[in-house]
Amino acid sequence: MDKDWSEKNKEIQKILSKEASFGEAIEKLIAFREELFQQITRIVEGYPEEAFYQLPFSRHWIMHIEAMQRIKNRLCKIARKGVDPVAICGLSCNHCFLAEWCGGCRTKYNACSFATCSEGRICPNVKCCSEKNIDGCYECSELETCEKGFYVPSNDGANAARAQSIYIRKHGKKEFLKVQTRLHEKYEFQKVQEILGQVYKEAFRILEEN
Repeated sequence: MDKDWSEKNKEIQKILSKEASFGEAIEKLIAFREELFQQITRIVEGYPEEAFYQLPFSRHWIMHIEAMQRIKNRLCKIARKGVDPVAICGLSCNHCFLAEWCGGCRTKYNACSFATCSEGRICPNVKCCSEKNIDGCYECSELETCEKGFYVPSNDGANAARAQSIYIRKHGKKEFLKVQTRLHEKYEFQKVQEILGQVYKEAFRILEEN
């Protein structure tokens, strides 16, 4: 790594570990990222294709990517500290397969697909609940028929999420998180719809029985 970049990286890592300087660390990291991206862009546009898979250069590319992944995961972990782990749509961020590198929809580090693919990187469910001034979809009277965001019919996890929100409405978040933990202990799966299925009433029954 360039000596100047190395020193910047060390400085960011140092202040990133302290809560009081976390904001400053984020600003420096973003500026550093832009600088690195500019350099990468110049390399990609100016170097021949074989430069990216010939050793030892390919190994260095992998090392840099892995380093950035560790930083991103660290940022998400810090951002989620003390934050409600129940997502706006009714999913559990603590049990999500994206948990390691997503900060969740209650932080600025949201990597959920319905956020990243939406205008302004704001999930339609988050936007809707914010406009209605409610904590989540589980507080909405239109939940059973909603087709916004995560509940869009084309999403195979829509009714699993709907069932979870209905469960939260009835039993509360603490009980919901306990059920999620039990499901993960009992079954091996990534997406909750693999267990709860496509029919929300049946999914709700499964939650109730666990």
